[in-house]
Amino acid sequence: MTNPQSLRHEGLYSSWDMSCGASHNGYGYTSPRNTVVEAAKTMEGSMVLQRFLDEGNHVLRQQIFKGILANLFEVMTNEFAHHLFRKLLEDCESRELQTIVFTLCSHDHLFVESEIRNLIKKLKRHYVVQHVLTLKEENISRAICIRLERHYMHLAQRMGGSHVVENCMKSSEFGMESVVRTLLQREKALLHLASDKFGNYVVQKALEVTKQDNKKLYESLVMVLITKKPSLSGNVIGRHVVNMIKRLEDNNV
Repeated sequence: MTNPQSLRHEGLYSSWDMSCGASHNGYGYTSPRNTVVEAAKTMEGSMVLQRFLDEGNHVLRQQIFKGILANLFEVMTNEFAHHLFRKLLEDCESRELQTIVFTLCSHDHLFVESEIRNLIKKLKRHYVVQHVLTLKEENISRAICIRLERHYMHLAQRMGGSHVVENCMKSSEFGMESVVRTLLQREKALLHLASDKFGNYVVQKALEVTKQDNKKLYESLVMVLITKKPSLSGNVIGRHVVNMIKRLEDNNV
């Protein structure tokens, strides 16, 4: 097992190791290589770095944070480094979370590019956004929703993406209205989502949150969905949406 003290002596947490030069990270831009990321990409190094976070040393923690941020996508997709990233998220301050989210959102096209479909399946990026949305901080939620608004329909049809869209609706009033108005603007796509194996959960959540917080939007959703009630009722997945409407009406939730 790598000794934490030896890593300190090797300069793991010194300033950037620029001697390695800039390295293309595979996502369209370059970033400096550094010993934090190189260590995090090994099983032992990742475990040692996680222990450093547990120690609570502010200086080491900041150097780990900077190292991860400079190579964010590489860290999140590595089999060992992403455990360190999740550990860091558990204890992030609001300002640090905002920095991470803004970095992700500045490359929002990566949510839908074909070359990261494997990443979508593994949920490593979506985990980050979901985690931040659950904090329900208005400014951060608004920033995420604005960036993702044009991708809601695509995300809703993906396993990890559907969770992101649901959390957008739960994160704030702005998030709820952003998602639901997008659904209502594309009625055909909304009806398709109602029968989609992942999208139907987004539609059900939209019905649930609007019934509670925005009756006008709820009624608009129901009006669109009811027009296709026979078709939805005859579909195994679509039937869940019809049943949700019935439960909400019966229980007056």
